[in-house]
Amino acid sequence: MSQSRKKGWANIPVHVESYVHPHVPSFTPEVKRVYAVCRASEAAIRDLVSYTPFDYVDNLLMVEVASYGGRVYRADESDTWPFLDCGFTIPISYKGKASVYYLYEYETEDYAIFAGHRLNFVEDPNTVFENMREVQPGIFMAVPRVWEKLYSAVHIALNEATALERLAARLAFSVGEKVAARRIAWQPVPLHLRAGYWLARVLVLNNLRRFLGVNRVEVASTGAAPISPDLIRWFLALGVEIQELWGMSELAGVSSLVPKGKLRPGSIGVPLPNMRMRIAEDGEIQVQGTQVFSGYLGQPEKTAETFQDGWLCSGDIGRVDELGYFYITDRKKDIIITAGGKNVTPSEWENQLKFSPYISDAVVIGDKRKYLTCLVMIDQENVEHWALDRQVDFTDYRSLTRAPEVRELIADEVEKVNARFARVEQVKDFRLIDILLSAEDEEVTPTMKLKRKFVEQKYAHLIEEMYPKG
Repeated sequence: MSQSRKKGWANIPVHVESYVHPHVPSFTPEVKRVYAVCRASEAAIRDLVSYTPFDYVDNLLMVEVASYGGRVYRADESDTWPFLDCGFTIPISYKGKASVYYLYEYETEDYAIFAGHRLNFVEDPNTVFENMREVQPGIFMAVPRVWEKLYSAVHIALNEATALERLAARLAFSVGEKVAARRIAWQPVPLHLRAGYWLARVLVLNNLRRFLGVNRVEVASTGAAPISPDLIRWFLALGVEIQELWGMSELAGVSSLVPKGKLRPGSIGVPLPNMRMRIAEDGEIQVQGTQVFSGYLGQPEKTAETFQDGWLCSGDIGRVDELGYFYITDRKKDIIITAGGKNVTPSEWENQLKFSPYISDAVVIGDKRKYLTCLVMIDQENVEHWALDRQVDFTDYRSLTRAPEVRELIADEVEKVNARFARVEQVKDFRLIDILLSAEDEEVTPTMKLKRKFVEQKYAHLIEEMYPKG
């Protein structure tokens, strides 16, 4: 890296088709040799995607530009870039299922080196939050499950705090929520509110930020799974602006990103400068641009099926608003059609439920059935704390999920979410998964998402209990 490069912001145009990063070889779209091969999905290890050098480097540059609002940050040795993704820690394929990189890990590592940041790895999936507090990174990119766990950590800490500390936190967050609401509406924050928020930060919120390891974070982002809009709002009240991004292996990573300072919770943002996105007639998000992959390795037929009139079919159903922000409704294959013919998108309901500190994940069931039901995975740490505080008897995780008090707790959370949806979209019954799952289990992806089809098959007996015959 050049010693003459200065730390700080370098302003460059947002539309940077002709911009060449000073530390990247000059590639052109005509280059056809394969540069990298990555897995296409968790479900199909045989599907490998290949990229030309231009596909891959172009994505790194566009993400760098978009993440900083059209500016490139010049780092020095004091800056840090955290790679603290529980599912993708070293060794690369700790699950033992593949010998190729997962793209999320591959690209995050390359991007950190590309941008001149220091790259930090967690020691172990169980030490993520200890390492966060130790590093206090300036840039943090993590899957939604990690952000959910950070939120849960604060919830646990406040439950164990004194009455005065809880009161102080409520008052501080009430000010933070008002500031967050103004920022989400893209409105200026009045002077008196800025002053109140500064005081809330100094007295309360900065302590919570240090506790979580995010007190120095300037750029925060999330992807690889849906995240609850309420979680985005909560972190914004804390003072951490999470930029949601979207992409896929077939797009060499990120294709859209929420611009910094222009949040719209629930949106995956706007296309990167080198990409185009549209909504097809059936509602599917389709993409064109310089990052689109070369094809599935050795599978020309499958590659051809992935394109429609030169547009890559993402498999995600979505919409776009008047400002050009895209929203994902659900995976095309996951749309539920009830016995009454009603189309239901389960992920929206699931994401609302996962905002509860007591819920780790959920899968809505109901395709070709009369009503919706749900399989729920509880958050072990939070529910255990809740049960101990109320002297609920349990000996292990399974007995915890079977405690009547715990079922009532989750039932209350389900009803809170149901109140936000139309009657046909409400869940009528649920069951708790009584096995503690980790990223090493087949039911769960490395990013800690439940695999819908696999879960439906393995826990078919629980599902059938919710649909009694006759």
